[in-house]
Amino acid sequence: MLHNLGYIQACLVRAFKEYKNLSLLTTKAEPVPSPNTLAENTSETPITKDTKSALSKIPLKYPVCDIITIWLVLLDAPKCKSLSLTPEFKAENDVVELLGSMFTDISGEPGKLPDSPHRFYELPLDYQPILYLLMHATYKLNYTYTRLPLEEYSKCLKATFSVYDAIELNYMPGNFTKKQPVAIAAIKELENSPYAKNTLQILSKIPNYRITV
Repeated sequence: MLHNLGYIQACLVRAFKEYKNLSLLTTKAEPVPSPNTLAENTSETPITKDTKSALSKIPLKYPVCDIITIWLVLLDAPKCKSLSLTPEFKAENDVVELLGSMFTDISGEPGKLPDSPHRFYELPLDYQPILYLLMHATYKLNYTYTRLPLEEYSKCLKATFSVYDAIELNYMPGNFTKKQPVAIAAIKELENSPYAKNTLQILSKIPNYRITV
């Protein structure tokens, strides 16, 4: 009788150990992924921020033909004796492509501006006053229709032209009018340029410029 009880007890102990081992196997915790593993599984492709390539085009509602006309003076700007400029823009299409990369036409004049990809222009520093004037004139003519602040036009200049690389964005709005006399005087030097004449004629519509033609 005692022998039988001992045998039963031994069987129970053995069964308990086997049950415990099985329990450990079935309830074993899943390995916790390391932080590096989580990052690899859940992260997306890194986003690189480049202000020169992430330019948001400015909508133009003022008649685009006039905006194009004032910017065409860039074709003859290198002839200004008071400024040292290289002929970066050699044909009207070069200027139109530039404008298509900075602005989008919402004036209802289809086909005036192409949807050009953004481009960054490396230009001599003397281009700075001319570009300030042309962009400020665009802002003044367009403001009644879009109410966009001058800061948006500043961003566009800085993102497009190398001559503004060294200027902090928050200083640019104050420089538009400071550089204006230099640019207007340079354009007036181009007495034999029809582009300069047309530019001055449109700029004369802006009261603050006090240009007479």
